Amino acid sequence: MQKNLSELTIIIPSFNRQNFALRSLRYWSEINGPTVHLIDGSAVPIEPQEYDQLSEKVHYHHVEEILYERLKYSFSIIDTVYVVMLGDDEFHLPTGLSMAVEFLEENKDFISCGGRAVEFGRRDSEIVSNGIVYHKFATIRLDHVHPLERISAHFNEYQPYCVYNVTRTEEWIKAFTPVVKKYDWKISYGWDELIFEISIAYLGKVKHLPVLYWLRSSEGTQIHNNLIKNSYPPFPQWWMSLDNCEKKTFLEQITKIIDCEQSNMSNECLDKGFSLYSKKTIYQRLLSLVRSQILYLYINCLPNQMKRIIRNLRIKFGLLSPQQSLMQTSANLKAKGISVDLEEIQIIQNHINNFYKT
Repeated sequence: MQKNLSELTIIIPSFNRQNFALRSLRYWSEINGPTVHLIDGSAVPIEPQEYDQLSEKVHYHHVEEILYERLKYSFSIIDTVYVVMLGDDEFHLPTGLSMAVEFLEENKDFISCGGRAVEFGRRDSEIVSNGIVYHKFATIRLDHVHPLERISAHFNEYQPYCVYNVTRTEEWIKAFTPVVKKYDWKISYGWDELIFEISIAYLGKVKHLPVLYWLRSSEGTQIHNNLIKNSYPPFPQWWMSLDNCEKKTFLEQITKIIDCEQSNMSNECLDKGFSLYSKKTIYQRLLSLVRSQILYLYINCLPNQMKRIIRNLRIKFGLLSPQQSLMQTSANLKAKGISVDLEEIQIIQNHINNFYKT
């Protein structure tokens, strides 16, 4: 479908959601160009007859390990210039991937490129959408020459901006290597994505294009890919509790992987990013607690008629998007100047509908 996708590998980690895994494999089997590796950590593998008639570009791997080990496994099977990761219940649009690859081909000083994301789900047998998610993708700039400026821009308004982008393979592996190393970091879930994000921002420029690129699923329950459960603190509290010597050790474990020169500048950049993220996250969680109390009062104290008035005012002033069909949401984005391939949206809708019929 898209000529330049032959230089792209799609890595799909999966765990205990083999129905979604098969849906993903069947979808990508019909898309010409990219190589797809789905790495399943479930205890029991999918039976070969479920996937052995699919495209030779689509590969199923049963690797009964935690997510980090499966990511490490993926390093050895990528043989293309570019790589992108994808959730097993989600979709990248081929046109969006193609535009990202084309941008990286033409701009050698950039290492990662993505586009806009729309959430989708299912309601009353219809594929619906609440519209764009990750609104900051449209405005954030990570094209600064100096890595400290990129990291400051990223973590001043943090969203996971890079982890599902098309990325040059060398930098993708380098950024995930600190994640898969068996360091004894006593941090709870979520630090892995953070380290990947800061590593990519350090390693090179990042771009998001005005194209519908990624369909984010809200169909099922979020999973944590059989990560080891622990009672450790979240990253912000952990980071703020470290003394200077402990911080230096942590930073050097990362920088010796992503920066072979291991300069003071690389430590300074990562220190800035982690500190900025931690302070802002703690503040935002306090703010979220206040908001939740206000929401509790709103739900339990206001009469229904007043709630409807407030909801209508929020929709009128663009503070709340009414739920629409996925196709209508996509058409609206196209009307606003976002590049959208509506035929690709229809193909994806057909796959989702067939999935629920079986």
